[in-house]
Amino acid sequence: MRKTKNFPVSSARPTRVLLIAAVVLLVIGGIGTAWAALTAFSEDRVYEVELHHIGIGLMENGERVDESHELLENMLGADEELQLGRAYPEAIAVSNRGTIDMYVRVSLYKYWLNADGEKDPALSPDMIGLHLTPGENWMIDENASTPERTVLYYKPILPVGETSDPLSDVLVIDPALGEAYTETETEEDGYTVIRRTYDYNGYTFMIEARTDGVQTHNAEDAILSAWGVRLKAENGVLSWKEAE
Repeated sequence: MRKTKNFPVSSARPTRVLLIAAVVLLVIGGIGTAWAALTAFSEDRVYEVELHHIGIGLMENGERVDESHELLENMLGADEELQLGRAYPEAIAVSNRGTIDMYVRVSLYKYWLNADGEKDPALSPDMIGLHLTPGENWMIDENASTPERTVLYYKPILPVGETSDPLSDVLVIDPALGEAYTETETEEDGYTVIRRTYDYNGYTFMIEARTDGVQTHNAEDAILSAWGVRLKAENGVLSWKEAE
């Protein structure tokens, strides 16, 4: 199911925000089990705000993410189980589907939800290994990034109809996840019974990609207004502005 909600935005900040939350249910069961089964996808949630013909879309492994395609939907084949430590293709890029050229920002979020659908900050986002490939055209905002969130800017102008370079290439679930457990001992009928509870059993991992763009006209002022950062836009390329 797809939900859309419009938010009021000042005309001084022409942005379009696209949020796609791809959720995968990760289940570990049984004592000594060191593998996980990918068993269910959640609903795909999209929140959009659009002004001044700015249109942004996500691309995954060369395919457009839209009404008929969910992020991570084709990660596994039919009846295939997720293998910890295996690198699954996950090339995320941004496409300009609007009518004006723009500069683009992407915010990636990784976190865990418990069985009640509540975020559990005690579980490490680092176990969700989305490998980033910033290369020459993406730059990471270290000041705005946290273990849960990574903020990236696409340095060149993204022309109408064009797609950015991928900012990632593979997704790997850390094999150490299979060793994250707690053991308890109890006495039952004269025997010592050892039970192992996996820390991530029944949890869901989430990857969100939030993208937004600004116009190239008066770009530095537009970026400061929309994103709250001071970037230099020179010869169609973004770079860090030295502190004044």
